[in-house]
Amino acid sequence: MTFNELVHSKLDFIFRNYNLNVVDELTNYIRLKSKNIEIVVSYDEREHGGYLYAGKDEASLMNISSDIIKRFFVPFLDENFKIPEKTQEDFVNNIFSFFSNTGGLLLQGNDNLLQKIESSIRIENTKYTNDLIQEQNLITANNAWDKKDYSLFIECFHKIKNKKFLSTNQLKYNYALKRINKKD
Repeated sequence: MTFNELVHSKLDFIFRNYNLNVVDELTNYIRLKSKNIEIVVSYDEREHGGYLYAGKDEASLMNISSDIIKRFFVPFLDENFKIPEKTQEDFVNNIFSFFSNTGGLLLQGNDNLLQKIESSIRIENTKYTNDLIQEQNLITANNAWDKKDYSLFIECFHKIKNKKFLSTNQLKYNYALKRINKKD
């Protein structure tokens, strides 16, 4: 049975209950829409994982990950619940369990819920981006030190918010300042 056949056989009646209609369907990809919500259920064979997206419209689709589901729909979930699952069958069964329980709130297109999820994802993305920038600054600072580029080291030192790095590199910072001041 193909992924699309699995989704239709297991989830169509749930989708009908929420007035969700298929608006686009490709191999391993089904997009559904009601007046309140748009849902995408897909499976990536290369990654061996299923994905669930939801939003008010196609432009606002958000990845509804296991973490999001656990954070916003906890009451029904057990600790073994995962998206993406390795097999298509497991993924569709998990989505069925989710939608049959508290996931129905998502299918209703509850504005308040969608806004909270979007805000949570935005905060998560911002934190992830900031962590990447900090990691890049740490690498650049260490490389600058190794190359005796004290100006760059100091510049990166000022951008780094990692207290452990700052405290362990305070002597390097002081040394770099002295080296730069001797040049002036």
